[in-house]
Amino acid sequence: MEEDKRGEEDENKKVKMQIKANDLLCVNGCGFYGTPQWENRCSKCWRAHQNEVKRCQDFAKNKSLLSFDQFQERRKSTTESKSRGIKNLFKTSPIPESGTSSPTATSPSRTPTR
Repeated sequence: MEEDKRGEEDENKKVKMQIKANDLLCVNGCGFYGTPQWENRCSKCWRAHQNEVKRCQDFAKNKSLLSFDQFQERRKSTTESKSRGIKNLFKTSPIPESGTSSPTATSPSRTPTR
């Protein structure tokens, strides 16, 4: 008997909720049923929505990467670094003057003649 009372009490404690079929339909109006996890879209419309969101994000990212001003800045910096590298290759090293004495500039010692 006590088990029957508990069962009845459990059923009375359950929240009853009525949802109309129109509330479950996809928000895009395609005729399929949507789910709250997918913002009330069906699986087909959810995939299309996700692709659109990703495409917009990619476009915004690429737009910032491909702006002309940034392109010019990158081009200028690469050409400057290349020209500095070439200038360093052709930079002359200091050559000792002929009047200074250095170990390589001294004449070999003379041997006495007989």
